Order: sequence, then C-alpha cells, then structure tokens
Amino acid sequence: MLATANLAALVEVAEAADAKLVLVGDHRQLGAVEAGGLFRLLVADGRAAELHQVRRFSHAWEAAATLRLRNGDESALDDYAAHGRITGGTREDMIDQAFTHWQAARAAGESIVVMAADHTTVDALALRARAERVAAGQVEPHGLAVGNQIVGRGDEIVTTRNDRRLVTTGRLWVRNGDRWHVDTRRDDGALVVTHLDGWGRVVLPADYAADHVALAYAVTIHKAEGVTVDHAVLLADSTTTGEHLYVGMSRGRHDNQACVVTDAASTGHGHSAPPTPVDILGAAMRRSSAERSATETLRDELDRSEDPETLRRLHDQAVVYIEREAGPDRRPELHRLRQAQSTLPMLRNMVAGKQREVTRLDGDLTRISRSLAGDEADLDALTRPRRFRRLDHNAIAATQHRIDTQTGHLDRLQKARARAVADLERAGKRLHDTERTADRIPDVEAAIAKRRDWFDAHPAELAWEADLAARLVDKSKTADLPELEHEHSASEVDALLEALDLRTIDLSPRRPRTGLERRLDDALGVRRLGDPLDMLLRPPPGRGIDGPDIGLGL
Repeated sequence: MLATANLAALVEVAEAADAKLVLVGDHRQLGAVEAGGLFRLLVADGRAAELHQVRRFSHAWEAAATLRLRNGDESALDDYAAHGRITGGTREDMIDQAFTHWQAARAAGESIVVMAADHTTVDALALRARAERVAAGQVEPHGLAVGNQIVGRGDEIVTTRNDRRLVTTGRLWVRNGDRWHVDTRRDDGALVVTHLDGWGRVVLPADYAADHVALAYAVTIHKAEGVTVDHAVLLADSTTTGEHLYVGMSRGRHDNQACVVTDAASTGHGHSAPPTPVDILGAAMRRSSAERSATETLRDELDRSEDPETLRRLHDQAVVYIEREAGPDRRPELHRLRQAQSTLPMLRNMVAGKQREVTRLDGDLTRISRSLAGDEADLDALTRPRRFRRLDHNAIAATQHRIDTQTGHLDRLQKARARAVADLERAGKRLHDTERTADRIPDVEAAIAKRRDWFDAHPAELAWEADLAARLVDKSKTADLPELEHEHSASEVDALLEALDLRTIDLSPRRPRTGLERRLDDALGVRRLGDPLDMLLRPPPGRGIDGPDIGLGL
C-alpha cells in the first residue's frame, strides 16, 4: 500500500545514504489510496523473488485455495463453497450473519475481524458489537471520537499505520494491522493499549489515536490488510473486487467466511434465475480495483493507439467533432430544396386551374339556381286554382319535369364543386408548403458556405481526420495479408506476391494529392454555375476510407 510519491522519496533517501532498498509486499492485494501501481510494475518488469509456501492457515486446502484465489482462478470458489465458507442472502440477513459469527468467536475466546468495503456497513457493525460489550459491562459507554466511532476503555482496536517511533515494552514497534486492548484513555486523547498477541504495552499519542485507530470488531478491507486473526468474516456484494475478496478471505487462520449480499444483484426482470453467491463472487474476481502506474497506463495507451478498434473510435470522434464544429453536410438537403423549388410553377398553374374550375362551377350553379327558381314560380302559377278556368295539366307536367331535371343537375354541380374546392385546398396547401420549403434555400446555402469557411480555417482538424482514416486503411490491409514466418520457400514467396493487389500500390514519382490539397470547392462538392461536376472524386488508393461522401473533402 505504498504510494508512488512515497516510494520515490524512499529511493532518494536510500540513494543519498548509499543504501540498498528492498521492497516486500503483495501486489495482488489492495493498493495505496494515493497514486500507486509502481510496485506491481517493478514485479512485472524485474526479477522479483516470490514466496510460494503459505504458513498462515491451519487447513491445507485453504492454503492452496488462497493461492488460486490470488491468481484469479474462479474454481477456487467451489472449494470454499464445499467447505461451507460461502453464504448468501439479503443485506440485513448477511449483516446479522456476520454479527452472529462475531458473537460465536467471542464466546469461544477466539479473535475475529469482520470486514466490508464501505464505511457505513463497517461503522454499523462495529457500533453494534461495541453496544453489546457496553451492555455486558466490558467497555465504558463513552470515549474518544475516532471518525464515526467511539473508542473507550475496554475496547479492542486496530492500528492502521506503521510507526517505528512507538515501541512496546516487548520491543515491538506499532504496525499496521496490529490489534490492541485499550487499558486507559487519557484526558489529552492518548490511549494506553496492550498488544492482544502478548507483545507488551505502549502509549498511542493523541494525534496517532485520532487518525490511525479503528475499532477492531469490524474494519474496512483496506484497514484489515496486515491483520491476522483466528476467524475472519467478509461482507461481500456487487461492488466487491478481486482484491477485496483476496484480502478478506485470507485474514483468518482457522476460518474465513464470505457473507454475500444477493438482493441487489438481480433486477427482477425476465425469467432467468437470480445469481448465486458463488456467481457474485466470481464476478467480483473479474473486477479489479488495482491502481495502475503511469508507465503501465502509458504503455497500454500506446498499444491501444494503433489498435484498429481504437483507431475506428478515434476516427468516429474526429468526424463527430468536425460535424459539430463545421455543421452538418447540407448539400443533399439543398439538392432536395432546389428540386422542390423547380415544381413551384407547375403547382401555381395547378392551383390556378383548380380555382378556374371552382369559378366555372359557381357560375353554373348560379345559372341553374335562377332557372330553377323561375320554373318553380311558373309551377306555382299553373297549379293555383282559378274560377272558370281548368288546370293545364300538360303545362304542369312539363314544368315539373324541368324542375326535376334541374334539381338533379344542381345536386351534381354542388357535389362537383365540393370536390373541386377540396382539390383546390389540397393544391393550395401543397403550394404553400413548397413555397415555405423553398424559402429555406438561402439559410441552407449560408450553412454550406459557413462549413466551407470552417474547413478553410481549420486544416489541422481535417489533417487529423485524414491521418486516422489512412491509418485505419493501412491496418485493414495489413490484417488481410498472411503472416510472414521466419523463412519461406520460393513458391511460398510467389504465392504471397500474387496475393498482393498491385493496384493499391502508388508507383508515381510523387505522392497522390490528398483531399486537403484539392480545391476546397471540389472537396465540398458544392455545385456552381458552369461547373459540370456534382460529386467528389473518389480518394486515391491507400488514402481515406472508401464509402459514402461525408462532406469532409477527403
């Protein structure tokens, strides 16, 4: 858990004293909270000596399983499950289970530590254990405030920082992970403590006690590194990592239990079975919280910088950036708008024709309505009874026939007019929409001009995109070639030469011009008066990506 800055300071001190610096640790455990990862890099690059014999555990199977757990072998979980070391349930049930393990170990007079990754769970477990000891009269109710915890006389604590200046009466300096019994709490905040493994007493100063002490009943996994007890309990959930699991399941000599929270691991959707505790721990082993050194990160980034998938992602980002800054390519939109504009004369003639049709029908309706009104008046006169005069039935019949005929004609004219009016409204709406569409042409032309100006002012961004595109093409061509081994026969060389596509090799004395070197108008493909070209030339072989023109001029 040594930070890179601290290690660098140690190296400077060792060099100044002409001393030898020996680093001892386990890079598979949790790293420093600050920037770290240098120890793991030294192990990977150097010739580090490594111990293989495990001495802590009383069970041979657990010693072997711990090594497999350290190496990320998920099959080790089956051994833990077979020996009853893994249980699962809701968070409340697992907290109760962990507390039950703590009570059982205390009742048997054996040491135990309960661990979790988050401070909230740790504080809840530690305060619950302390409350039980207070109720039993073993610990004073009040004490020194340490974070969210209270430490008083009778409590068991763990020290979390090495300090060679603090030496016990048994000649042991205070170490990270040592467990102590609080004998006395002084008024100035110092603690007089006794080592639980019999290494004597020491006074922990107030500043050390305030920052580097925690209740030993339950601790975070980081604080548990270096702790050795009879029994250990790890509260694991979906946030647990491989380093958490390895440290948490290797603190106990005789027994290491994993209480796995399973209630938050399933969304409840679908019909698939919820994950088992072993499944959750297996997923934890595939997660890592290890800090990476700057050198490792740089190496990985350099390797990924030539990875085709990374190049593809960077190229996509370049295109998105250019599209966002320069604006989208609106040439297809301009083409559609001009096509719509060209239909305006036809649509106006259509509307005028529909309007003339409605006017004609209105005239016919007026004429028929007047004629019908005259015939109805004549019929009324013919059918009115008069003295000394007979009705002219022939005239009545003829007039009624004219009325019926004109009524039917009038009905047909009204229906025809309704259809003509509907057609006129549709044609008018279409004309209106098309005129509004054509009105957008100046804005689109301005946007295209703005895009062209941005391209002219930002050649570096275009060169960036073009370089990524060229590297992508080179990678794809390299991947298509057969891998060359150390030697090939003459026939194999001939076959390899035949596999090459000579059309993709530029044999000209000068390199082909890139899209950046062509005229910008041609690269944009904006059609101008007198310009017969309405499309971009395809990029020369080996430059750019074959595909649809995205308006970048490449």
